Amino acid sequence: MNSPFDEMHAAQDAVRLHYRDYARWLDRSIEDVADLLSPYPASGMSFHPVSTRVNAVKNDDASIIDPVEVAPANEASAAPADSEEELPTQASLF
Repeated sequence: MNSPFDEMHAAQDAVRLHYRDYARWLDRSIEDVADLLSPYPASGMSFHPVSTRVNAVKNDDASIIDPVEVAPANEASAAPADSEEELPTQASLF
């Protein structure tokens, strides 16, 4: 950990396990699994931009994590490129 943010984030982070550790994590007879709670190495992860469809629970299919093209900041439009429908707005709570 390199900064207070990293430390805070690690304390609230979900557990990420390598597939080789699944059985050990799930074996209730093994009590000492603290070493599995170390940060997952960045070299074992990858990322890519995904559609804004991930923000709505109504979109429940595997395609929401498919990679999407992202326009450079100076070419980006005000509306998301994949918004074909008008999103509902929240009514007043008062």
